[in-house]
Amino acid sequence: MNRGKQWLTYAQSITGKSDSLSLALGWNVVINLLYMPGTIGGAFIVDYLGPKYTLIVGLVSQAFIGFIMSGLYNLLKKHIAAFAVLYGIFLSLGEVGPGNCLGLLAAKTSPTLRILRNAIGIAAAVGKVGAFAGTWAFPAIIGDFGGFSSPRGNTGPFWIASALACLSALVTFLFIKPIHSDGMAEEDAKFREYLEEHGYDTTQMGVRSEVSYAVDLDEETLSPEKGVA
Repeated sequence: MNRGKQWLTYAQSITGKSDSLSLALGWNVVINLLYMPGTIGGAFIVDYLGPKYTLIVGLVSQAFIGFIMSGLYNLLKKHIAAFAVLYGIFLSLGEVGPGNCLGLLAAKTSPTLRILRNAIGIAAAVGKVGAFAGTWAFPAIIGDFGGFSSPRGNTGPFWIASALACLSALVTFLFIKPIHSDGMAEEDAKFREYLEEHGYDTTQMGVRSEVSYAVDLDEETLSPEKGVA
């Protein structure tokens, strides 16, 4: 089950499985638009709190909203607009914290370009694996809880997602160090010191060799845009 289909199923269940496709898709559009405040607002919040604490605030806030949606589901089911707004806030807070900060943390805590791109690639790969696992795990969990036709089936994913958000916030608090705008420069300096302590020659780090410079120069000279010299 992909994310769009899951949202459509939620919208149909909360509207009493209405046959109106426009009604279900309309609420999905509203919910998806509420991603934007979280993404944009989180970009400003991170300047004040830093990536670590912005991530924690986003995760804890998302968990709080998720627990509210789970506990008050029967009441919210009677008020479609309230459910849609809370669900949108739940998704938006996911962008404030994890959406904005995971890649930033991977980038800011890694030295040199070669290690940096590996760290970002690993972070992206782990995220994709988690998304893939969720598309298989959550439908099975919902089925075990009674399916979308039961309150437990609809609230179960929110209980689990909120608990995982709390766990992620705890892991972030314990294992992620605060970083600032000069964090990458500090990581580069520490990495250079580490290499020198272990006997590596760092005098040529960041300096292009004559061979690589000559190859790049030839490629630039022979490029189709510039013509053959």
